[in-house]
Amino acid sequence: MKLTAIFSVFGLLFLVCGVGALTLDYNEVSAQVLDLVHVDTIRLHNGNSYPHAMTVTSDGEIYVVEEFRLQVYKYGANGTHLSTIKLSGDDRDYYHEGIDAYDNKLYVLDDPSGVDFVHIYHTNGTFITKKDLIFNGNTKDYALTGITIHNNIPYIVDRHEDRIHIYKSSDEFTKTSSYALANDNSVPVGIAAYNDSLYVIDNSNIVQRIFVYDVIDGNHTSTYDINMYNNNPTGIAVHGSNIYVADYGGVPKIFVYDIPSARANNAPVINHIQSVSILAGQTLTVGVDASDADGDTLTYSLTQKPA
Repeated sequence: MKLTAIFSVFGLLFLVCGVGALTLDYNEVSAQVLDLVHVDTIRLHNGNSYPHAMTVTSDGEIYVVEEFRLQVYKYGANGTHLSTIKLSGDDRDYYHEGIDAYDNKLYVLDDPSGVDFVHIYHTNGTFITKKDLIFNGNTKDYALTGITIHNNIPYIVDRHEDRIHIYKSSDEFTKTSSYALANDNSVPVGIAAYNDSLYVIDNSNIVQRIFVYDVIDGNHTSTYDINMYNNNPTGIAVHGSNIYVADYGGVPKIFVYDIPSARANNAPVINHIQSVSILAGQTLTVGVDASDADGDTLTYSLTQKPA
């Protein structure tokens, strides 16, 4: 990429900016990479025909909850089916909308007619307790579609209000605040947390995407298209260097992607600009050449104007 600048100046300093950015001495300012790379596809067990939500534990084990059945399918880190867990206790005739593994427990988000609940189980499926979702002292009927717990704080995505609801703790599901979703994130179907980001997967009729938000303030930071592989995404999980997306379009499966923040960013490189002196009032033309090994778009700006 080349930029030709014309100035009536002497003494210039340029800044080249892209997803990575640097000054003339090659100091990088930003290192965000905005593309996803498909790295694997996991075929689900024959009985796991309606995967509606998923989670991945810290040791890489995968739990996939069925949409209507009282079952959770457990897979190893390599995708091998390990067991089918029968959910017991109070969880009957509910519509499973989300699941998360936290503190050696499974949190299953259910959406029966009228009121929403979170059912908590041991990882073997034994029922522990049921939590009503409370806001202003009352239970409320949301259109909830996913749950994740980060640093003991539950985040639940709402398809009706296009928001992420935040609750007090994994033991007390009293709503404390919420974040608005991006305008294009209109059909959220799942949520996952990784480091200080919330990943919300969207399944609109036009395009399937992953929207990323800052967990601290809810700011939308990036968007990733996954149309090339996914056609009916229903759940999302993040573990280590990977994003996992459950999909039951055609044959139920999980698509695995390289997580953007886990890949190294290559800083853009600007060719050396020699010092040039001219008399005041004369015109100086400077050709600037820069390149980026990641193919990121570069922008140019003048950071120090001549006196």
